[in-house]
Amino acid sequence: MVATLRANTPQETIVACRKSGLLYVMGARKVVGYRFSLDAPEVIQGLVDDQVDYVIVDQLGYSSTSRYLVPAIQRQPA
Repeated sequence: MVATLRANTPQETIVACRKSGLLYVMGARKVVGYRFSLDAPEVIQGLVDDQVDYVIVDQLGYSSTSRYLVPAIQRQPA
């Protein structure tokens, strides 16, 4: 996935994910976290404020992704 990110996105791409430091080192892209809030609009607004281009939903076993990020994304219209 990291090689795909580097190969298929411009260098100025901003990505949001749970493990931002790890992805930054391996992906060579700007990476930000997301807000840990049960308020879905607040989570989405954080992504908008950070000008996020892509969101990575991981399965690393951390409950914050399934608790905060996934519900916020699912509530957004396509």
